[in-house]
Amino acid sequence: MSRFTPEPPASDEILAQVGYDPMSIPDMKEPEVVEYLRGITTYVSARAVRRAAKAGQIKGIRRMGCRFYSRRAALDWLMTGDESEPAES
Repeated sequence: MSRFTPEPPASDEILAQVGYDPMSIPDMKEPEVVEYLRGITTYVSARAVRRAAKAGQIKGIRRMGCRFYSRRAALDWLMTGDESEPAES
């Protein structure tokens, strides 16, 4: 038996009581962002999401060596339509 037991995921009701918006929790990696946005529209490509994440157009956090993005950040990027190329260095 391990010393650390994982906590059960918080439900939407608990998050609402605490004051967190479930849409603002960064819990998706890039492939999950692509799947989420493809559920909304079919005009999203994995390459566009990868470029936007690399350029910092989709705001995310770094946790456990990976970048995680929230649903709100993905929707904000989708609604702005900002698909410009990353700046060349």
